[in-house]
Amino acid sequence: MRAPDLNAPRFRYKFKDILTKELIKAFKEKYPQYSEYDTKDLIEAIKQHNLAIADEIMNNRDGVEFQSNLGYSFIGMTAPSKKNKKNIAWGKSVKLGIKVMHKNWDTDNKVGKIFYCNYGNRYRFENRQLWSFSAARPFTRAASEAILKNWRNYIMVDPNQYIWKLFESHRKKDKMIKITKKNLVDYNEFELGD
Repeated sequence: MRAPDLNAPRFRYKFKDILTKELIKAFKEKYPQYSEYDTKDLIEAIKQHNLAIADEIMNNRDGVEFQSNLGYSFIGMTAPSKKNKKNIAWGKSVKLGIKVMHKNWDTDNKVGKIFYCNYGNRYRFENRQLWSFSAARPFTRAASEAILKNWRNYIMVDPNQYIWKLFESHRKKDKMIKITKKNLVDYNEFELGD
């Protein structure tokens, strides 16, 4: 096995940081009650809020619903992709000099993934198909550690099933429970009807 060249040139994706000084200035103009806070304080508050959401996704089996109906995110366990049959454990491969496949023995050959869904009727907003969710590196690493500790805690997802269908059945069930409770408010089992 040929070890990878760690000093080779890398391709780096270009990205634009959304938290710019112009955005913070526009935010302070729109919400003057926050104008007394420094830009660093506001950015730190946003980061702490995002860390709290990530922590809730990892600790809550059912995941998190984002504010303003932007969608829903959870951690699920699924079978490994059949397209990616060669899941090479590079650290062990370089150490041993042969290709070693990573078999996910710790999680019973299941792979943990962070899912995002905004398909349901509740999440209909303009240009929703353009939105995506990309987890930051600290979140993916923490999620990986959480999965290794207790992988049975997370929802098992069928790779051939649409994610929104998981929530559709729960939504219909919740709707029926609300209708039943509403109809049973005046119900008295001892009062016979005519």
